[in-house]
Amino acid sequence: MIALAGLLERLRTCPTEAHRQRVLGQCDDPTIRALLAGTIKPRRVGLPVLRGLAAARVDPVLFALSQDFLGDFVETLALIWPARASNAAAPRVAEVLAGLAAADDMPGLLAGWLDASDAATRLALLRLVTGKLRPVSAPALEPRGPGGRIVAMLMYAQSVRVGLERDYSFGVWDAAEQLVPVARVQVAARDALEAWVRAHTVTKFGPVREVAPGLMVGLRFAGVAASARHKAGLVLVEAVCEGVLAEGAVGRLADLQALLD
Repeated sequence: MIALAGLLERLRTCPTEAHRQRVLGQCDDPTIRALLAGTIKPRRVGLPVLRGLAAARVDPVLFALSQDFLGDFVETLALIWPARASNAAAPRVAEVLAGLAAADDMPGLLAGWLDASDAATRLALLRLVTGKLRPVSAPALEPRGPGGRIVAMLMYAQSVRVGLERDYSFGVWDAAEQLVPVARVQVAARDALEAWVRAHTVTKFGPVREVAPGLMVGLRFAGVAASARHKAGLVLVEAVCEGVLAEGAVGRLADLQALLD
């Protein structure tokens, strides 16, 4: 699984399809190549099993906050999983395939594998067992409406590489006057954003920090896409943080929903 996790990470950062094809061509593991080609179809694990694992190990409120930020259940579980001490090595791909085929205690089997893995390997493992390996090109969101700019509120920050980058999640007001995330932007750590995160963190869950509302930024985006996995029902496409604002009214979800019509 470590080899698969490394390959998936390399594919994720490839700038073009041609680069992805070259990286895939360099993979000399026939089992991994068959998995990515779809010629091996492992036994799938349903989300109820994974939700049961999450409920047994993670506070449900913290998990919900994490998923609110990340927007994806599997990624959230991989990052927040509180591994227990284990002398076992991370499972090999062939071991996982065989284990899935023969398992009687699927939750116990998965928990052991997750405990023996780091975050990147856990994510690759969960993508495999849920049938969500999409290494070459993930299904693209279909943005509608013109691009534009909006004022948004900083809600969450997640460490990506210490001292270099963070993912910041920004939200707008919905009809119930609640902040809902609409954009997740990865940028080099900025003094104003980092100072706010350090001074206004209200909750930590895994690598994610929830911050008190108050810091507003300008976001420029190329379009708006419908997204069932996001609480807002949509997500900004190619959002870019243009800087911290000293004043201004935070945007409203209705304004973005109008761009989907």
